Amino acid sequence: MMNNFSSTEPPARSAPPTVRPDDAFRHGFYFALGTAAILLLLFLGWKVLDAVLAIAAPFIGAVILSLMLEPLVRWVQVRVTGGHRMRAVGGVFVVFLAILAVVIAFAGPALVAQSQRLIRFFTPVTYTITRSTTDKDRFVTVADGIADTAFTIKNLVNGQEYQFIVYAVNADGAKFASPVAASKPRADADMADPPTAVSIQNDAKNSTPITNITIPPGSPQSLSARPGDGSTRLMWQPPAEGRSGFDLLRDNIDKWLASHRKIGPVALPRDLNAVTAQYSDQVSQSLQLSASRLTTFVASSLGGLINAILIPIIAIFILADIDKLRARTYMLLPDGVRKFAQTTVRDIEDVFGRYLRGLFTICSMYGGSCMAYLLVVSFWFPGIRGYVLLLGVLSGILYSVPYIGAISTVALTAIAALSTGGGPAGALIAAGGVLFLNQFFDYVVMPKVVGETSGIHPLMAMFALFLGGHLFGLWGLLLAVPIAASVQGVLFRLYPQLAAPTPIALLLPERRPAEEDVVPPDAGTSDVKPKR
Repeated sequence: MMNNFSSTEPPARSAPPTVRPDDAFRHGFYFALGTAAILLLLFLGWKVLDAVLAIAAPFIGAVILSLMLEPLVRWVQVRVTGGHRMRAVGGVFVVFLAILAVVIAFAGPALVAQSQRLIRFFTPVTYTITRSTTDKDRFVTVADGIADTAFTIKNLVNGQEYQFIVYAVNADGAKFASPVAASKPRADADMADPPTAVSIQNDAKNSTPITNITIPPGSPQSLSARPGDGSTRLMWQPPAEGRSGFDLLRDNIDKWLASHRKIGPVALPRDLNAVTAQYSDQVSQSLQLSASRLTTFVASSLGGLINAILIPIIAIFILADIDKLRARTYMLLPDGVRKFAQTTVRDIEDVFGRYLRGLFTICSMYGGSCMAYLLVVSFWFPGIRGYVLLLGVLSGILYSVPYIGAISTVALTAIAALSTGGGPAGALIAAGGVLFLNQFFDYVVMPKVVGETSGIHPLMAMFALFLGGHLFGLWGLLLAVPIAASVQGVLFRLYPQLAAPTPIALLLPERRPAEEDVVPPDAGTSDVKPKR
């Protein structure tokens, strides 16, 4: 009997599904559309982040001010206003602004004068920038005390022609005008248009320019005005003549080195160029530019003034509604994480508040101590008395930047002493005393006033400082340490084992077995046990 199943053939394979052209087109279209949407969202997110960072300075300052004044506001609310929050905030800010106004009224003019004096030591001249108004025969000042040879004028009207004059102001206050340069800002400008220089201006009151072919040696040379979108970039060359106090100081040091070939058995170089060799000019130019920019920022900063006005206004709103804002934010969180979020935010606020209040106290004490010390030093070196207030304020501000602030304070003090004729002895005494005060505050006063507010490793603190400074500039330097401490606190709360002491067994070096401890290959067949 034949098997009917022997001739059964295997089932045929099914043909692969065919992709219709319209399906391929639809999938490709959706993929391209999704990619374009993602790229658009990334672009918009980047633009929003860039805009937020551009306007974040007054808000960050307001948050810092709010954290510093919060305990005082709460004390006034409980003890004085009977629980009324807005009255407490208003009373505290009235007193705060009154004290600030008195300090600015008395110290502001002196700080500007001392800053201008320090600028003139590093640069032969400073620059005053003027531009024409709708009346072409009248000019207005837009910037004063500029040390750089370039400046961007903003908030101009596109399509309107402007004329610009830059005045070089020497140490005696005499002004020398540059050629007049014209510019017409426009929306499609790329700041690459050629400049127009037409005449020489002879008077600071800016009457009709007087035509002159030659440029006086004391005037800025080759002024150019390049139009932009609502702005104009001015660039010029420094005057052909004039020497800065820094150059004169180098000459005096060279003369002293020429007359003192040896100190005991130590041979001295013949001049500063022999010490710095080919890097002399670069070093001196870097010092001049850095110091002049710093003092220019102190002397004239309209943007900083606007931020200073906005900071207390924003801080008032933050302090008035901080409890409501915090409660409304917690309501958005799930019940499972709400308690953890409240505890974490409370810890972060505590770290920031204690750190900032303690840092403000330390900075004020350090600035006052430096001011008092330099005032005593000025009895032996009278020239430094003209910089006591400026150095005291700068030392207090720079103390808030760990590690970098101490170096900057010592360098500025030494430069001020040298610029006032104190010589190497005056610079050594002034800078050495400031350095001693810095170390005393770091190791004695700071732990007692601030305490263990941060608790982060110095290496991590330096890394946070450099990272914060690179990303966010000055604000990054000021807030790097408390932010790093807050991140560390959150990690410790999430992973408690990170805060536990390191086991001693992990700190001991790994013990290597001695030669007699090594078991020979045939030890398994031997009755002799290895020695221990």
